[in-house]
Amino acid sequence: MKSNGKSNTIFVSSRGVLEYFLEKDLQDFLIEINQLGNAFFVAIEPNSSDHDFNTHKQTMLYGNEPSFSHNYPLLFKNAGFKIWHFSQQPWFNGGNMQTFLGAKS
Repeated sequence: MKSNGKSNTIFVSSRGVLEYFLEKDLQDFLIEINQLGNAFFVAIEPNSSDHDFNTHKQTMLYGNEPSFSHNYPLLFKNAGFKIWHFSQQPWFNGGNMQTFLGAKS
């Protein structure tokens, strides 16, 4: 990222890319992207349906693999992004949620 990253870039993750990052690594990654300047990020990522972002701010393990249910709004805000869209919808695979987040540096 540091040697190849450029400003004016749109980043997209979909259906389970960011869920495999450790929380600290994901936070560091988002900070680096934000520092590029004029970056947009669209994340479509799964979360545990039991993960209430208001009461449980930290990342939690979930699923059969296992993977991480991240508090995406908090991580993006902590990295300095402005969130322009956030929503969640039930996902068909047994009680998980699909999180939709749009953010701008």
